[in-house]
Amino acid sequence: MTGSEVFGTNVIKTDEFVLMAKVMRENGSTDQQLMDDIELIDDLLSIHRMRSIGKVVMYTAGGKVRRDATTRGMIDKRLDRYLEEQTNK
Repeated sequence: MTGSEVFGTNVIKTDEFVLMAKVMRENGSTDQQLMDDIELIDDLLSIHRMRSIGKVVMYTAGGKVRRDATTRGMIDKRLDRYLEEQTNK
């Protein structure tokens, strides 16, 4: 079993989520910050897993290599989205 049905994560298990949340809370994170950060970490782990099992379309319909065809590109795209979300709050 992977992820947590309780917290809706794909990779991070329930006990891992609780531990991460506890540590983040002790370090001064708000509830919203820790939820955003754990969501980001879960997404990054999911990206890594997707790439390792090869379930990512690497080319556009025109035959060009997608920007996010590499693990680094996928991570960059997700981090860009995270930063945009944090900036727009």
